[in-house]
Amino acid sequence: MGTHARLLALAAIIVIFAPFAPRLGLAETTPSFLAPPRTIADITAILDQEKPDPGSISKMQAEADAQPPRNADVGALVEFYYKRAVARSNLGRFRDAIADSKTGIALGLRERIDVTSLRQLLGYQYDWSGDIKDALEVFLALARDSDLPQKRGYLFNAYRWISFLLIRLGDLDQAERYLEKNEALLSEAQNWPEYTQHRSRYLSQVEYSRGRLFEARGKFRDAEAAYRNAENLFTELLTQAATAQEVSRRWSIEVVRDNMIASQGVVKARQGRFAEGEPGGGYDKHGAQDGFKTSSRTRKGSAQRHDECRTLLVVHASWTSFRRFELSTASADRSVHRRFRLSATAIDCRDRWRPARGRSDT
Repeated sequence: MGTHARLLALAAIIVIFAPFAPRLGLAETTPSFLAPPRTIADITAILDQEKPDPGSISKMQAEADAQPPRNADVGALVEFYYKRAVARSNLGRFRDAIADSKTGIALGLRERIDVTSLRQLLGYQYDWSGDIKDALEVFLALARDSDLPQKRGYLFNAYRWISFLLIRLGDLDQAERYLEKNEALLSEAQNWPEYTQHRSRYLSQVEYSRGRLFEARGKFRDAEAAYRNAENLFTELLTQAATAQEVSRRWSIEVVRDNMIASQGVVKARQGRFAEGEPGGGYDKHGAQDGFKTSSRTRKGSAQRHDECRTLLVVHASWTSFRRFELSTASADRSVHRRFRLSATAIDCRDRWRPARGRSDT
């Protein structure tokens, strides 16, 4: 999208959202100090910096359009459908990703191959495509099938997702029951012989659920601590991937780790710590380039903080428009998608704007 078209899109967005400024908490009493008027130059610079890499997009499109290998055994086919489903999901092709997940599950079950990763992936796709109830059914079934000694470790992820989805459906009491099930399971797991090896994996799921429930109940400081613990535990997991299959599943850990960072920003902002809640706060410590830091430098005063909220609102809306122009390519570069997610969650700094939270979890 050219610079002229982008400027027109930004102007239209600002006009559209102007009437809603009071509802978004952007219209405040004029303070004693006013920040200098901002231009859109920093915003367009952000968008230019975050444009997807054509090389990675082409590679992902090739992976998404790959054909099943001939004469492959069932195990190889199951892995193929998993990887193609991930590639299709990254391109926003959720229906195709759901179809691949179901195909891989059916193949694996016939040969008694463990297809838990594919079942989890199927649940993710339903959630990311907006079908919360089908996602919940997937994880409820996974919980039932994982209540066996050889599969009990999968219960942590299933319970965490069930709790999260119930929160999204507004059933906080039932969500708390599944958090309690996870906490009880964690206590039980400390007597398992495999606990030491998988401690970070188990505990990260519990801390995630604690954070989500604390946030839903307005306990933002407790949520911040839980999200920070979960972030550190998921980061530990990223260093532990050893087998080829574990490496191929790293993406899901990266996504949820990044989401824990973004979630810390949200709850910090809800405590009034706006500068700390900006999207740059913490993400770059994992070595990723934070393209949004240029638009949200640390400043003092309520006027500047509200200005940052306005800027992030425009960035979010502009990126949404950008994705409409480049429908599949904008979400194809996973690193861009993650950085967008961090910025979008920070828009919630006034607890009034929530459009970008739907596809941020795994």
